Amino acid sequence: MLLAITNDWRGRVEYSWRRGPWRALLNDSEGALDEVERVYQARRLNAIYLGVDPVYDRIRDHPRFQKVLTGMGLSAVLER
Repeated sequence: MLLAITNDWRGRVEYSWRRGPWRALLNDSEGALDEVERVYQARRLNAIYLGVDPVYDRIRDHPRFQKVLTGMGLSAVLER
């Protein structure tokens, strides 16, 4: 329901930092990664928590996730 409500172009950008965890909790890894990349591209302030948020534990080692962390300069300071 929440994903449907936020599925217009503005919602996908504005709420991408929320949509990522929702998708991760639904075991939609590809969708969660899409949202993580969108959060990074939109330079959302909330992206600073990507590296430590436990909701992303399942996808933390995925190359796409690691690429976002590297782009944010977080991969160098976070232990895997």
